[in-house]
Amino acid sequence: MPIEYVYTALSHSMDAMYGFIFPLNKPYEWVGFLAVLFNMVCYIPQIRRIRRTQSSKDISFWMFSIWIAGSTTWVIYGIREMRWPVIITNGINLVFRIWVLVYKYIVDRRSRNLSKP
Repeated sequence: MPIEYVYTALSHSMDAMYGFIFPLNKPYEWVGFLAVLFNMVCYIPQIRRIRRTQSSKDISFWMFSIWIAGSTTWVIYGIREMRWPVIITNGINLVFRIWVLVYKYIVDRRSRNLSKP
């Protein structure tokens, strides 16, 4: 099999996948990817504040836990329906929410250990 055929097949496969993930004929899909950007950026100030102040007392463990459950179910739904904006947005949100919750646990545990006599 000549290399040109392999290259052509791979090129067409990549074009099809790119067109599926980033459909150019559906401009409203780009709104979903814009949502990814906004949702990803919104956690950065919170994470920076926790790191800078070493305090997470204002963050609710239960709210973030329920939020994580919600993002998880959205990711499952997105995978089932093959909706890339839903999968990517909620997947990124899930990572950041888990990151904040783990960081809260670490900071709270450290502050409890420091307050012990």
